[in-house]
Amino acid sequence: SYERRVGEIIARSGGYPREIVQMLQVVVGSMPHTDFEFRGLLNEFADAHRRAVPAEAYAWLAEVALDRNLVVRDDGHRHIVDLMLSNHAVLRYRNDSEWFDLHPAVREIVGVIRAIDELRRQRAQPPDGSAAGSG
Repeated sequence: SYERRVGEIIARSGGYPREIVQMLQVVVGSMPHTDFEFRGLLNEFADAHRRAVPAEAYAWLAEVALDRNLVVRDDGHRHIVDLMLSNHAVLRYRNDSEWFDLHPAVREIVGVIRAIDELRRQRAQPPDGSAAGSG
């Protein structure tokens, strides 16, 4: 249905107005009649975001995903941060305060999923490195 497709566009855009408009322009311009055609268009947008993400950014993207914060480690790292922001791989939101999150397509990259899982495991470990519950 029309409402379901609009909901999918909003979800796949991360709620980012500029991206919603871009996606609507493409969808309206190509008028996909089947769900298969519609999903194909959504996948093209997602693929463009995924291609813009280098593997060396995965660990940092995991930090952004879990902390909702954007940390620039040093001038060398600034290039990756700028690339991720300019390609909307990382989205900036403002409610009461500023926060960041990954674009939904970036969150689906297998390497990013693994980096997020690994960072969660690392953070669940006690500070001394011993296994929880051992002894």
